[in-house]
Amino acid sequence: MYKEGIYKQVNANYWIVSDADSRDYFVFKTGRSGAFNWDFVKIKILKEATNWKKAEAEIIKIISRTKKNLVWIFIKQKNKDFGFVRVYNTFYWKDIFIWNQNSLNAKNDDVVMVQIIWWTDKPNWVIKKVLWNKSSPQIEEMIILYSNNVRQEFEQNTLKEVQNLKPFSDYKNRVDLTNELIVTIDWADAKDLDDAISVKKLDNWNYELWVHIADVTHYVTEWSSLDREALERWTSIYTPGRVIPMLPEKISNDLCSLNPKEMKATLSIFMEIDAQTSKVLWRKIKKTYIKSKARLTYDEVALIIENKKNAEFPEIENMLKLAFELKKLVYSRRKKEGKIEFEFEEVKIEMWEDGKVKEIYKLKRNEAHKIIEEFMILANEEVSRFFSEKKIPFLYRVHEKPEETSIEELKKTLNSKWIFIDEKNINPLLISQIIDNLEWKPDKYFLSKQILQAMAKAKYMDEALWHFWLSLEYYSHFTSPIRRYPDLQIHRIIKEYIDNELTKNKQDKYKRILKKIAKQNSDSEVIAENIENKIKFLKSIEYMSDKIWRKYKATISWISPIWIYAELENWVEGFIHNRNFTKSMIYDTEQKCFIETKTNQKFTIWKPLQIQVLKADKKMWFLDFGIV
Repeated sequence: MYKEGIYKQVNANYWIVSDADSRDYFVFKTGRSGAFNWDFVKIKILKEATNWKKAEAEIIKIISRTKKNLVWIFIKQKNKDFGFVRVYNTFYWKDIFIWNQNSLNAKNDDVVMVQIIWWTDKPNWVIKKVLWNKSSPQIEEMIILYSNNVRQEFEQNTLKEVQNLKPFSDYKNRVDLTNELIVTIDWADAKDLDDAISVKKLDNWNYELWVHIADVTHYVTEWSSLDREALERWTSIYTPGRVIPMLPEKISNDLCSLNPKEMKATLSIFMEIDAQTSKVLWRKIKKTYIKSKARLTYDEVALIIENKKNAEFPEIENMLKLAFELKKLVYSRRKKEGKIEFEFEEVKIEMWEDGKVKEIYKLKRNEAHKIIEEFMILANEEVSRFFSEKKIPFLYRVHEKPEETSIEELKKTLNSKWIFIDEKNINPLLISQIIDNLEWKPDKYFLSKQILQAMAKAKYMDEALWHFWLSLEYYSHFTSPIRRYPDLQIHRIIKEYIDNELTKNKQDKYKRILKKIAKQNSDSEVIAENIENKIKFLKSIEYMSDKIWRKYKATISWISPIWIYAELENWVEGFIHNRNFTKSMIYDTEQKCFIETKTNQKFTIWKPLQIQVLKADKKMWFLDFGIV
């Protein structure tokens, strides 16, 4: 059997081909046939997928080569008719050969954009554009953005369209909620407030939860310049000190942001929740307009529900405590059903105004974060359930079971810590119980990271499949239309359903396009996450650049035969390469650890140690540590 798809390198030793149906096929190193990242290829399926293992395939034909641009620094050879561009191609450095006639007269140390123009037995590259010199400020971050074709400016047609948009005033066919007690809860520095909540206690002692989401489609109409721009971007990208938004700031931070005391168009889901079972008894989805009564922060709400601070108005304080009460009920039910929860602290990279790193530290999640998380999950689940049961074409967020190979590796890791699992009976409840049982273990954080790495990657699909992580049958992304295109897309479907405009022709159209939208947004999400992670890593190198020779406490987070990966207490991670080991350090292949033969000291995953910063080079992406 044969298929066609996009070839991608997932990590240093893992290659896949993804077909049009978002199915992944594992490709062995020997079966890549010279494919380059993002080539469109034809594969022969060697083994079909099982419940626990991806299908296996080999590439038999490269249909078309990648058109992806690569951006890096041109190294001109003196008195030669050629030069090199050294690029970082996902997982390794590669020198690309450039003839002088293809160099656009680039000078030594110029930052250039290169692209493959034809292939023989090897790729032939040309410089398409000379961008800057390598001494330009924040050059490494800009290289990442240009390499991934990130649109950083909006087209003039889009900006002109935005200028003509007016604040919301079309109240027709919407429910007026402006007199209701509605608040937003978000980060202190958040500007795009796209969700708000209200909670009530009913006469029958049940709870009524309302979740209100900014109606972005009121402004971003289908096939408009704004819509086409959002389709090109698919998602907002969040990097330290900067947001590259899916939509212009006038939309995200003004017209659609649910700012206090401003009239805003919303889509609201109303739910009654049983006080005994904490299950949703009924739900309604309506077009509404609201006027938020308060813009609250997570830290502020946490203090209020812990009785350490009073809210500005008593009714807001009462509602927040009611929300906390409801969150505890829903959370308790979800845990019994097997919701997997990782208690990782969020990393904050604080920036100076000039774009340099001021500080890196961890932010602990509080109960206010969990209130919003549980309420948004509930809204996403109920919207998804409603449209799935109606058999209306829709977009779903799917999280499949972990791969068999990942579970086998995880089993070995857990066994070494006297935690035993049946790899043939993996389910969300089992994983959730393992994580909960780590609560008082000193290596909880790193064991949780190993479990997380074993999980499959969530993706979008046009069919409702199991969400393993949340242990839910139905799940969609409904709550963030300002920053995610799938949310924007399903808002259109929801509104057409409410307005009785979801004709058979429109449903047929959605059946045709949703699969493609799901696939493209899943791919774009991976690219955006890679960009965010790479820039965070660069910022961590920059932060450590004035700390050479300083010593820090660290923990070993990963080991390979040639290096140790160590994480500092503030999240910063670096490599300890074997070239920096003593000569008496050897790698034990059976135990997968390094052993200092003179002292018989073992260096295993999660072992604490003291490191010294040896090198921090943003140009070469090096953050090297040594063992003290």
